[in-house]
Amino acid sequence: MTQRDEILDCACQLYLDEGPEGLKMRRLADEVGVTPGALYRHYEGKDEVLLDLVGRAHETLLGYLTRALAGGSPAERMRLAEEAYLDFALEEARLYKVFYATPELIGIEELPEETADRARAVQQFWQDRVSECVDAGLLRDTDPCELGVTLWSHSHGLLSLFHRGLLGVDESEFRELFLSSRLLALQGVAPEEAHERLEEVWRGVAVA
Repeated sequence: MTQRDEILDCACQLYLDEGPEGLKMRRLADEVGVTPGALYRHYEGKDEVLLDLVGRAHETLLGYLTRALAGGSPAERMRLAEEAYLDFALEEARLYKVFYATPELIGIEELPEETADRARAVQQFWQDRVSECVDAGLLRDTDPCELGVTLWSHSHGLLSLFHRGLLGVDESEFRELFLSSRLLALQGVAPEEAHERLEEVWRGVAVA
């Protein structure tokens, strides 16, 4: 782990424990075990640290999501994208929470263009999966943006409940619950003739 990685790791924990107001450069330097001067060789201030942390979260999620491109069909790519999002949220739980840090939460007016581009890339990747499923007749022929928001809200809601310990299941049980619940949600916005195809693709992972 590089010193920059150590800085971001400590910054992530401070942010999640105390919010942006708890992330002060001197405090961060103490947590990392370096002098404030050493910290300023990497970052000009706490805003830059927070933005780098948010950028790391977006970059990491994109790395997970690109696994879905290995799928041979729209249904398989959708399923792999769902599984990748689930893996990211469980394996990188802290970054998952940082991913949803808005400019208001960070304490800045807006995200810089590079960070905003990463956020748009994540959104576009998910929208592409939804759109190609609509084009393949696997989801209703309706506004893909509305479908995308509906399905994303379902995923995020399930993960939020699990991270808060409100479902009463362990991680293995939650993985099965998540994928089974996602299949139900997809079938709810799919033509009836697509239900069997979706189940065939989904059950290959959900029960494995």
